[in-house]
Amino acid sequence: MTATRQTLSDWLRAGIVVWICLLGLMAWGGYVLSGAHPRPVQLPPGAGADFGTDRVRLVSLVAANELEHEGGDPYRPTPGAVFMVAELEVRRGAGDEPCVVQLIATDGRRWRPTTDYRTTKPSVDCSDAPAGSTVGYQAIFVVPAGVTGQIAGVADALPRGGFLLQLLTPPRS
Repeated sequence: MTATRQTLSDWLRAGIVVWICLLGLMAWGGYVLSGAHPRPVQLPPGAGADFGTDRVRLVSLVAANELEHEGGDPYRPTPGAVFMVAELEVRRGAGDEPCVVQLIATDGRRWRPTTDYRTTKPSVDCSDAPAGSTVGYQAIFVVPAGVTGQIAGVADALPRGGFLLQLLTPPRS
């Protein structure tokens, strides 16, 4: 009976050691995965950044309760939301990447632009612009109304490698 107890005790110790190793492995995995999303690095106001082969600069970022368009009555967001309109300037590089940005809040929340709304400003698909040309581009986001004071800036929405995400902020007025 003593040999059986000793064997059981050895198995119990081994199980505890395995369990502790698994917990440590899960904690390490959580730590590693927490950095899986690129971390934003805020650039100086008005500075440009390379998004792939394109050079992008945020010209303005404003909140709006309505958007004028050619169809008549202005667009209004859903109750409790506002539009964030980002005006960007893009100097096209040699690549053919699409111009896609995301809006980032100071707490890390992110929004993709909506394609449901168009303004009176001519819509330019910068993907069609020839290399070396500079085009204006407008991205419209719908965000909760309470978030407007917590917007950190605009960043590239396409994963292009690396763990630093260049965060564009508009120039100071």
